[in-house]
Amino acid sequence: MGKGRKRSNLPSLEDWDQWVVHLRNRKTPRDPWRIIGAKRSWPLQWGIECTPVDGDVKDLLEKAGRWCTQPGKSRTACLTQRLEAWLDELPSRTDPLSLGLEALSWTYVLPGLAGSLSAVRWRQALELLLDLASTGPQLDLRDHPLPHQWLAGELPLTLAYQFPELPRCRELRRPARKALCQGVTELLDSNGLPAAEHLGIVRPLLACWTRCRALHGDGTPPMLPPSAAVCFEWFLRRALQLTRKDGSPFFSAPASGSADRGLFRVALTLVGDDEDAMIADQILPHRRKRAKKRGRTILAEPSANSEWGRLALFRSDWSRDGIQLVVARSGASMQTEMAAGAHTIWSGTWQQEIQINGRRLDPPEQWDEVCWHTDDDVDFQELQATLGGGWVLQRQILLARDDQFLYLADAILGPGEEQIEYHTQLPLTEDIRFEAAAETHEGHLIGDRWRGNVLPLALPEWRASPSSGSLEWIDGRLRLRHAVRAQRVYVPMFIDLKTSRFGRPLTWRHLTVAERLQVQPPSQAVAFRVQVADEQWLFYRSLGPTANRTFLGENLSNEFLAARFDLDGDTDDLIRIDAE
Repeated sequence: MGKGRKRSNLPSLEDWDQWVVHLRNRKTPRDPWRIIGAKRSWPLQWGIECTPVDGDVKDLLEKAGRWCTQPGKSRTACLTQRLEAWLDELPSRTDPLSLGLEALSWTYVLPGLAGSLSAVRWRQALELLLDLASTGPQLDLRDHPLPHQWLAGELPLTLAYQFPELPRCRELRRPARKALCQGVTELLDSNGLPAAEHLGIVRPLLACWTRCRALHGDGTPPMLPPSAAVCFEWFLRRALQLTRKDGSPFFSAPASGSADRGLFRVALTLVGDDEDAMIADQILPHRRKRAKKRGRTILAEPSANSEWGRLALFRSDWSRDGIQLVVARSGASMQTEMAAGAHTIWSGTWQQEIQINGRRLDPPEQWDEVCWHTDDDVDFQELQATLGGGWVLQRQILLARDDQFLYLADAILGPGEEQIEYHTQLPLTEDIRFEAAAETHEGHLIGDRWRGNVLPLALPEWRASPSSGSLEWIDGRLRLRHAVRAQRVYVPMFIDLKTSRFGRPLTWRHLTVAERLQVQPPSQAVAFRVQVADEQWLFYRSLGPTANRTFLGENLSNEFLAARFDLDGDTDDLIRIDAE
């Protein structure tokens, strides 16, 4: 680069040799992966195990990473040939997901390939990358969130970082910041939770924004305005909450995300606080020694819910050995995954089928949230879906934190008395099987050892008693069936997950509910008593209009009650819900 000469938007052919020497000898900017602080991991591979890109793209990421850290003649020749082939194929490429990662890879290696490519081909590569950066904002953020953030945000920011000498690259910082701000504010709620349909891209998004934050540094103006920066900080904590004991994200293949250690380390350094670091110590498997060193600390609420994002995160605590449940609603679909310690018990679509007089009701168009409550005792959510014909399905999900059980219940409410046939299914993982008890209706969740008991409270305890329902394991799914002629029916499951109660005696009973000394039918109100070893719980649900009712010495007018019995036989509320 000649001193005092006007710099063009791209290096000219006449100045090519000087340009190559300049790139080889310049001290700044440092290599992107160095400034990001990736150390042993290659930053463009963060979150990629969760990204549906083909093997060729993943191979390019790996080869680019090896070349940047350990360049050699053979690797340079191989990468140069691959870049030239990519330039020739680019006009026919249509997948924005692959295109975004490929463009980022070539942006990382392009300065170092200037001495190996011809001036014409190198300029062509830079021109095409600039074109991709300029057209990236045309992608619809909602339809293509990851490609949009890669091509409209990270690519122009990386080009601006790599080539600050070129005005055309330098000017990309502003539109890059705008695109990244749009991504953070439109893909997250104010507490950093993503929408349910974007659960699968939490790690790639965190990786993209973390790399951008590192490359942007503490420049002025900042990469994100204050409100968006706070969302990004919260998002880091949500990514931790959505992490299994083995370090993999929920709804991913087991043990995936092994390359993400560096991602969390860098993200915690850049945007995390002391509390985030302590939470990471509790959750991430590679930080166990730090957790022991820090000792026990009272941390923030471990559960979270976004009505906007239609996503709920239930956690008994922050530890890796706790109970975790994720419920994500997208239209009619409800995706759920439950893990207890190191073991994922089920993962996939929570299905239900309801027939009225032999006619199957159409599935709901969407699930709406009726109630969310969290405290030291429970996480509780109630959802509702309209089924047509005047029928409504209400679903309750309760996680008892200290008592370590899940309570899942569906209420089917109709305009009149009809024959109701109800089925619900939970997709058990390949490592979990269900073993039904021989004489009673409960069953056991078995992995390498006992993982839980399932009590179908709507059914009688003993199989010898008259019943029109069942709890079975069919094609890898835990299936609960219940049939009754009624206007309303309530079908709960009690899932005991506390390992210290394994093998202990258990029982449950249907309780008599009275109103003004008149026994109420199950279509009006129901109550159940559950006992495992010396621990007992009480559950009540009003299905008709609420009224003052009594059962087992209790007198209440609430819609729902979950309580535990103390050592004196009195009840302590876990949660009490009033009718609207």
